[in-house]
Amino acid sequence: MSNLASVSDSLSQLENQSLGEIDKLDRQLLEHFKSKFVIQPSLTRPLVSFQANKIRPIYRWYKYKEAFSASLVEYLLQKYGITEGKILDPFAGSGTALFAASD
Repeated sequence: MSNLASVSDSLSQLENQSLGEIDKLDRQLLEHFKSKFVIQPSLTRPLVSFQANKIRPIYRWYKYKEAFSASLVEYLLQKYGITEGKILDPFAGSGTALFAASD
């Protein structure tokens, strides 16, 4: 039984070392790209997730966990002055980008 406990302790130590290494690499990566990050206060969590769709007809009918909001599509189209043309949505999960752009 003590042999099993020893193996378990060794695995826990190895896991902790691995997680520590991952944390270290993550901090290094964050520091490396720190100057590239731009905080955009207008991009709130509800806007970039499905949450903002919960109050909109049609979009709220089917909750798609990985979806973004129709408001985000509208925001980006307005911000970049896109008023016509084709829209590429390679994932087209629930069709939010396609439906919002067609409005």
